[in-house]
Amino acid sequence: AALERAARWLPLIRSYLVQMQLPQDLAYLPLVESAFHTHARSRAKATGLWQFMAGTARLYQLRCDGLVDERLDPQRATQAALAHLSDLYATFGDWELALAAYNSGAGRVEKAIKRAKGNTDFWSIRRFLPRETRNYVPAFWAALIVVKQPQRFGLPTFPEQTWCRDMVPVEGALDLEVLAEKGAWDLETLRQLNPALVRGITPPAGVYQVAVPCGQGEQARTVIASIPPSERIKRLFHTVRPGDTIAAIARRYRVSPETIMAANNITNPRALRVGREMVIPKAGWSAATVAENREKPRSRAQSIRNPLRYRVRPGDTLYSIAKRHGLTVEAIRAKNNLSGTVIRPGDVLYLAP
Repeated sequence: AALERAARWLPLIRSYLVQMQLPQDLAYLPLVESAFHTHARSRAKATGLWQFMAGTARLYQLRCDGLVDERLDPQRATQAALAHLSDLYATFGDWELALAAYNSGAGRVEKAIKRAKGNTDFWSIRRFLPRETRNYVPAFWAALIVVKQPQRFGLPTFPEQTWCRDMVPVEGALDLEVLAEKGAWDLETLRQLNPALVRGITPPAGVYQVAVPCGQGEQARTVIASIPPSERIKRLFHTVRPGDTIAAIARRYRVSPETIMAANNITNPRALRVGREMVIPKAGWSAATVAENREKPRSRAQSIRNPLRYRVRPGDTLYSIAKRHGLTVEAIRAKNNLSGTVIRPGDVLYLAP
């Protein structure tokens, strides 16, 4: 089953590897990460084909909130994952160390190198890494052996597929269910093409690129333009505020508490988290009304300013500093004339882009 799923996504991943001039073998890393399940979710809440944690995903400009989770979009997640791997390789200069850092974090690999007295060979520092990471790189090499000669291991081969979709800009909220009805598309097809829309509705603020079947972009633009604002959505959004309760929210929007709980998969009505985006099923609300309930999110990278000088703190690595300030490791190294990646608490780095 994993190899069958891989056949669908390998052409997409390989195309980005070529663009970014990265080793083609990295295309098989999702076999170890998620068995090529696009909606895989670990106990640690790592999500998607490439098993991104939300924090790391946001550092690579993936949106992760109650409406959109781009870790679930194979195209966006692949771009981010390969950028992450490229940065890790720039940090360590070795693909086995980069893979280990992808699994456990750059900080743990840096500490393992220090415990190994500066040795930068994965097999020499392996014993200083977490158990999962010790086995992660060998598992990747083993997976490569299997996928490159499946018949030797009695496994079937599957023809590779091309994932094609047209992207159409949509301003404000639009329900995929409405789009399917108006454009005579299969709703499940639209959901599969737009896996990042966790609630099946585009964000109420800003412009979002909606995917439609390949070759049908112009038709979609015409259909979307013809939908009156009052018919674009069947649900309203509400951001939970301090003091909100299910009962109070239900009264405000004149729906039953049971309806709200069912629409948001809530089992405990007392466990409302402030800031959570909730869907309120309600016909006839306009996109403008929806937009009043939610501000356009800002990425973490957008909200962080690049200071001119930074004093290194205990536990810092070039990788962690670069990501925190929206820079690359190579940019910091070039700005500070660093030949390697070793930094020490108290060092002063210049971070101006």
